Amino acid sequence: MKNLIEMYSAYGWQMETNNGGYNGMPMGYLASWLGPVNATLDPFDDMGTLSPLLDSEIHVQNIYVLPARTSYTDNDAIKEAILKYGGLYASYYHSANYLNSRTNGYYYPSLNGGNHAITVVGWDDNYSRSNFYNSPAGNGAFIVKNSWGSSWGDNGYFYISYYDRVLFAVNKDNQAFTYILNDTVRYTKNYQYDVAGMTDYLVTGKKTIWYQNIYNATGNEAIAAVSTFFNTTVDYEISVYVNDVLQLTQNGKHEGSGYYTIPLKEYVPVAVGDIFKIVVKLTNPQKDMQLSLFQNRFQQPDVIMLLEYHTSVMTVKNGQIYMILLFFRI
Repeated sequence: MKNLIEMYSAYGWQMETNNGGYNGMPMGYLASWLGPVNATLDPFDDMGTLSPLLDSEIHVQNIYVLPARTSYTDNDAIKEAILKYGGLYASYYHSANYLNSRTNGYYYPSLNGGNHAITVVGWDDNYSRSNFYNSPAGNGAFIVKNSWGSSWGDNGYFYISYYDRVLFAVNKDNQAFTYILNDTVRYTKNYQYDVAGMTDYLVTGKKTIWYQNIYNATGNEAIAAVSTFFNTTVDYEISVYVNDVLQLTQNGKHEGSGYYTIPLKEYVPVAVGDIFKIVVKLTNPQKDMQLSLFQNRFQQPDVIMLLEYHTSVMTVKNGQIYMILLFFRI
């Protein structure tokens, strides 16, 4: 995975291979069906720069981004997500000075940004505060799987205090996510432009935004679902046009943040050469809407056009807007 989505690949983020990554990288990789692949077909190579293009073992359709905690004991959403979906991606600030090697307890008491990604796999409400070098305000810890092998910590696991200032930072969005792997419908094809995923949200200052993508059908198929990123609860309207003729309009409500696939209430047939367009309208009267986009990590997009004061349909240069994945079923 690391090689397919970095700067030496056509799917490119601007980051040298083997120098780490951003949390958006695996989201884009899996949502684009580039993976996951069987490890035996692409074995780990510490000096590698390119990996082969292989068929993915599964198709990830939904990525759940957890809501921000409101306090250090506001952990119900985290626990529920672990029970429903398994391990959670998160990051913490690692410094060996704060790890109790005897108990494998970790507590970082200062504000900082995360510098290491881990998988949160469980919790212990009764884990004693005395197990940390610096005692936090109360008991409780998350059970964490690290990526440094079974010789590190407790067979590769350790405990991070509920009161850690970086892990699941209080009142800070986009701190953890997980992949929903129990989807039962396997779509056979997707159409998209931003294979590398989403890098940021564009702040619009508007309560309603519109955006669209246009594709040229490469087969005789049926449009079965639409996927996009949401950064908040929204009312949505999806419109499907084929050769400039409206074929379907579907309304609904989406709760929370993440990347989600919305099955259409009816399949929309297309033939080879048809031009089809998906238009999405998102509204939240209580919150300014933000538009997901992909751009070079170290460049700002040049906005060429903004249509009308109340809309956010736009063209972006130096980084296309990440709007829609179209999933098809033959």
